[in-house]
Amino acid sequence: MAGVIFFMNDFSEEAKALIEQQNPEGQNFRLSQKVPDFQGGSLYIVNFYQGGRSVENYVLEKDGALASYRNQREFFFGIANTQGHSNFLVRLTRFIGVPGLIAVFLTITVCAIAYRGDQIPEILGTALATIIGYYFGTRAGDR
Repeated sequence: MAGVIFFMNDFSEEAKALIEQQNPEGQNFRLSQKVPDFQGGSLYIVNFYQGGRSVENYVLEKDGALASYRNQREFFFGIANTQGHSNFLVRLTRFIGVPGLIAVFLTITVCAIAYRGDQIPEILGTALATIIGYYFGTRAGDR
C-alpha cells in the first residue's frame, strides 16, 4: 500500500474519545495535531466547538496511559509536575560538577549583593576567586 503510513501504538481515536467523553456539550471534535516523541510519549491536540467558540484540549499518552488537559495553562503545569523537581540541578551538577555548581551559586550571590549596592564582604570575594580559580584550573588539567 503505497503512501499509507501505519503508526504502532497510535492513540488518536482514544485521545479524541476521551475529550468527547469529558466534554459532552461539545461538537465537531477533530484531532488537529499529533506530536510523536513528546516527553517520552505522544501529544494529541483535539479541537471542538462549545458554546459557539473553538476550544483546544490536549491529551498526553505515556506508556499507554492517557492524561487530558483542558487548556495550555493546565497542560504546562501538568507537564511540569510530572518532571522531577531536582532534575535540573542533577543535570547541571553532572554537566559542570559540584565545584562548578558552587561557583555558579557563589557568583549569583556576589552579583545580587553588588546589584543591591551593598559592600561585598572580603571573605566572599576571596572565596569566589578561589573557587573559580580551582574550577577552571581543574578543567584546564582535564584537557
